[in-house]
Amino acid sequence: MAHPHALVPGGSGMLAGVCIELASRGWDVSVVGRDQAKLTSLSERGVGRIHPISTDYQHPKAFLADIQKAIARFGQPALTIAWIHSGNDDVVQGLLDLCREGGSRPVFIHVLSSSQWTQRETIEFDTFLDAGGIDYRRVYLGWVEENNARRWLTHEEICRGVLDAIHVEASVQVVGTLDEH
Repeated sequence: MAHPHALVPGGSGMLAGVCIELASRGWDVSVVGRDQAKLTSLSERGVGRIHPISTDYQHPKAFLADIQKAIARFGQPALTIAWIHSGNDDVVQGLLDLCREGGSRPVFIHVLSSSQWTQRETIEFDTFLDAGGIDYRRVYLGWVEENNARRWLTHEEICRGVLDAIHVEASVQVVGTLDEH
């Protein structure tokens, strides 16, 4: 029996814990990143189920071609967790298109920064929400109040929030706290 396939663009840094957890749960995890050393280290920790893809979404054609190769090898992703910085909507749309091709209804979790929260009225997420055949969800990363000061989320807090988003069927989730501007 084939293992479920997870695709994690941007997974070699703050989402590394998510990749390791998915691998430990029996997923084949295609981790996409630019830093070969981080990818290699992550692969070594991934119980033989983490498959590194060294590519950069700043080069969309090559990036999407590399993703297609992973899909050909491991099958359509049942889950995609994408940490792709703003201004790269064409890459996100390309990923959605590739994920849609499988015929099932995969989960696509789009990890976004707090700055994208404050700009959410001007960003056209409607095109992603109308992704047809994909369970598109957004996870915004905020901050934590601690000792009367704000701090960024730790990698562990981010990973816990993203892993929770897999099981909570909400279109928008927030990890930490966000300003309401």
